[in-house]
Amino acid sequence: GHEPRGLVLERKLARDPAFFVEILSLCFRSRDTDEVPDVPQPVATNAYRLLRSWHTIPGSTGPRHPIDAQALDEWYATAKPLLNHVGRLDIGEQVFGQTLAHGPADDDGLWPDQVVRGFIETARSEQVETGFRTECFNKRGVVSRSLDDGGKQEYALADQYAGWAKRMAVTAPRTAVILRTLAEGYRMDGLREDEETRRRLGGFDN
Repeated sequence: GHEPRGLVLERKLARDPAFFVEILSLCFRSRDTDEVPDVPQPVATNAYRLLRSWHTIPGSTGPRHPIDAQALDEWYATAKPLLNHVGRLDIGEQVFGQTLAHGPADDDGLWPDQVVRGFIETARSEQVETGFRTECFNKRGVVSRSLDDGGKQEYALADQYAGWAKRMAVTAPRTAVILRTLAEGYRMDGLREDEETRRRLGGFDN
């Protein structure tokens, strides 16, 4: 779990849709069968780790790097029928959606950038959107806070996502919905943190 990321393999995933499908098939079963892939456990584990660490979006050269929209579209157009053929379209689109969450912002700070939100609007894939939304939460990682912080961090994130959603509400409505959902989730998390802080400090006072 402490090995360096396989950046060469990540770039190959971004360039080669068939390789992506091959790696995905090593660790996820087909929707058409209940059988687990006949793959040695270390191989399946490494395949899963590679997919979880894959942050290089097709059409780019690395995480948060500029993305070529045509290359992104062509990658997806090739990958989708391949995923469907092996019975892994839903999970494949979710994993791909997670990768999109590591894209860059526009020069004016609006996130995700025009290429990613344009792709989301055009693809209209609920599975891609689910993966994107899930990874937005997950990529936050471990959080540390002061005892009396409450939900300050969560409210700041909620404001950020809500602000982005407002700016793209007309031009990228599907993406805006995802961002509003994230904002609402963080506001709820903030309320829970406030309540936890009140209970904790109240206990100390007693």
